[in-house]
Amino acid sequence: MVALKIENVSTWHQYWSFDPRRYLYAGSETYEAKAKRIAQVMNASEEFQFWCDQDQIQTVTVGLKTMMQLKKQSQILMLSSIKNVLSPALTIDKLEIMLCSWYFENYSLGFCLGMLCHELGVHALATLSMTQKHTGVRTKSPAMVSEETSENQLIPEPELGPGRNVQIRPSAAPQRDHAYAATPGRERYHFYQNLVVSIAYTLSQTKFADRKAEITNLFDCYLMDVASILATGDKRGKGMAPEWSGLGVGPAAIADVYNARREDLEEYLRKGNELPELVQLLPARKTATGVTTNYLGLMWALGGAFGWNYSTTWGKWWKED
Repeated sequence: MVALKIENVSTWHQYWSFDPRRYLYAGSETYEAKAKRIAQVMNASEEFQFWCDQDQIQTVTVGLKTMMQLKKQSQILMLSSIKNVLSPALTIDKLEIMLCSWYFENYSLGFCLGMLCHELGVHALATLSMTQKHTGVRTKSPAMVSEETSENQLIPEPELGPGRNVQIRPSAAPQRDHAYAATPGRERYHFYQNLVVSIAYTLSQTKFADRKAEITNLFDCYLMDVASILATGDKRGKGMAPEWSGLGVGPAAIADVYNARREDLEEYLRKGNELPELVQLLPARKTATGVTTNYLGLMWALGGAFGWNYSTTWGKWWKED
């Protein structure tokens, strides 16, 4: 059994009594307690454990990194990333997820779980699930081959109704995995959805006082992720620019995709054993105003992420490690 661990969380530095963020998403929960709750939910997920066992993963760690550290490693702005996505060997020693410490501090449990679901369900575990293990090597499954051969094709978003044409070309997306994880009917899409639902169900079985609200936050994080990927071609900044400007698609397009994928998720939950109870915890249908609010919150998060982060071991700001 794999035990996901969150590393370099400050064990003594909590939200100060005068810190205004105590009244925002994250509340007044200490960093260490929050990290333990995240790990508890992930480790109790049958879906997470099944795929870690199938892929012979020995260790999964989540390291909190400042935005400066993440940018040095990836050369782009991001809130999380993952290393060791695919190994040619049969045994993978370690999956390392890097999560922006500012995001960890300012977004609640459900959103942090959603970020980990993205890294595992869009990238690492999804990719590994589409490889077949043979003696000493991994080979690509038909689903993986299909992704590679269709990456230059335009994939339309279904079920958006008249007057709305949204499509994505995987090869033109900054990350090809994103395009397939946001497209219904693709194996990566279903893997991502399954993992999110498994984590939501696991969270519902805990005794956390805020479990219902955090399940809603987890679903909202997931739906905004796939909607913003597909509506913008994974160029998320286009979600804020008005469609009439020619510079973007506008928040209304993201809201349309969000609501279409919400219906898909609702149908999935109603069909699953013990899952219909989660339907009432789905977030409300998204409006263009709601999308704009989400974007503004994320922009605020990105701006603050370059400043001092309290949750990591003291002194982690400009340093690489």
